[in-house]
Amino acid sequence: MQFDDESAGERDKGPLVYQESKHFHSEAHLINVYDNSHKKFVTFEVYGLDTQGMLHISYEYPQFDNLFRFNAELMNPNRKDGRYHWIVERLEIQVAGGDKGTRKLKLGEKPTEEISQLPLYETVRKIPTGRMDLKERQRLREQMDMLDIRRAENIAAKRAKTKQRILKHIFQLKEDFIRKKEEQKEKMEEERSHRYKDKEAQEKKEEEELKLLDQKSKARRKAMESLEQQSEEQEEFELQELRRRWAAQDSEKERLITAANQAREKNKQDAKTAQMNLEKKRNDANNKRLSLWKARDGRIKAREDEWLKNIFEQKAERRRGEKMRKERNHEFIADWDAQRQPIFAGQMARTRERELARLAEDEAVKGYQEKRAVPKKPKTKGKKGGAAAKAAPKKEEAPKKEEEGGKEKPKKKKEGDADKKEKKKDDEKDAPSEKSAGKDVAAILDNVESKMRAEMAEEKRRAQLEKVREEKVAKLQKERTKRAMARLAEVRARHRTETDTVAQVFAERHLIMQQKDSEMKAADTRKKQDVERLKRARDANIEQKEKKWLEKTTKLES
Repeated sequence: MQFDDESAGERDKGPLVYQESKHFHSEAHLINVYDNSHKKFVTFEVYGLDTQGMLHISYEYPQFDNLFRFNAELMNPNRKDGRYHWIVERLEIQVAGGDKGTRKLKLGEKPTEEISQLPLYETVRKIPTGRMDLKERQRLREQMDMLDIRRAENIAAKRAKTKQRILKHIFQLKEDFIRKKEEQKEKMEEERSHRYKDKEAQEKKEEEELKLLDQKSKARRKAMESLEQQSEEQEEFELQELRRRWAAQDSEKERLITAANQAREKNKQDAKTAQMNLEKKRNDANNKRLSLWKARDGRIKAREDEWLKNIFEQKAERRRGEKMRKERNHEFIADWDAQRQPIFAGQMARTRERELARLAEDEAVKGYQEKRAVPKKPKTKGKKGGAAAKAAPKKEEAPKKEEEGGKEKPKKKKEGDADKKEKKKDDEKDAPSEKSAGKDVAAILDNVESKMRAEMAEEKRRAQLEKVREEKVAKLQKERTKRAMARLAEVRARHRTETDTVAQVFAERHLIMQQKDSEMKAADTRKKQDVERLKRARDANIEQKEKKWLEKTTKLES
């Protein structure tokens, strides 16, 4: 914490630990450093040797140590003399409110121009040691009293000299003020006469400049009128030439459009004629193709009718043979049944008896198990009990049906084996005739199949050719459309580029004009601001000089 002069003077500063001398404002000052270790603060006292003025500045230990936190040499608190010298080098006295204002002691950031010096102490004085007598003590006391008297006399003499010097300086200031006032009056008179002469010369010069400017403006006006007339004539001539070129361009464009339309109509007519010829050629080829296909279909149909006739004949013959074979089979089966029926009837009776014996044995085992089993508690609650009781008897009927089915199946199987044996015998009898008929039918079917496959291959080939032709036509149409679209896009892009170029040139010119206007306005604004600023500075300087002159006059008058 830093203390002001009054509080530092009232507090107990502690013992004197360091001294240096330094000049402030051409006056020698003695700087004393006091260290109060009990209250932990350091005081710097500056004493003016001429004016006997005294200024103080104090720091507490933490604040004092904080001043050297970035100084590697003085960071150690034991280097006290180096710290005190560092502070003394940066001490300066600031005066606020003129020469007679308040004086304050401040710590600067850098060492001041004034160099501090250590005081010169008496090194030759003999310090009395040992025991002293009364005379020696009295002599020393008188010498000490004389020191105070001499100090007071020296101070009084210095004050008298200082007063004389100040009075002499004040009288000299008065004489200088009177002399400057007379010189100022003479200069004002001289300047006033010069101003009148300069004003008359300026007025004459302004009149001559106005006359010359009027003449120049008349000549400029005539030149401008002639230039405007020439420019109007030139613009009229250029407009006529432009209209003539536009008319020629329009006529040429109309001629080109007419020629293009005629060429397009001619191309359309040629394309239409070619399309009609192509359609006629295609129709003729199609009619020819249809007639050939019709003749071919007639031949194929005749062959197929012949083939079907043969097939139907063979089928009728085959049906007749099949019917005869079935009749012979039925006769054989009837004889065979008559022979094996008694054997099958005895076998079926024995099988039924064995089944009945098995069922009786199963029922006896079931009754024995039911007698020895623990009776179950019937379920009387809910709907599931009644439904289960009703559905239970149906399960016992299933084995009977299976038994009946099982008894009948072997009979059918045996009858089927007998039929197969009879059919095999009939087939062996009729085998030579069926084999020869089968070979003829297979040859006919192979021939028909080969012809149908050839026709299908031809149709597939023609379909592939038609597909290739359609793909080529679609590709050519697509390329033609692409070329037309590219040409249209090029025309649109050219037109868009021309319009964009014109619009861009116009926008650039408009932007340049706007920038020029804004720059002119900004220059005018800056010029006005500079004039106002200079005017304010001039007024402030004049006011400051007037204040200083009034202060000096009031001091001299007082």
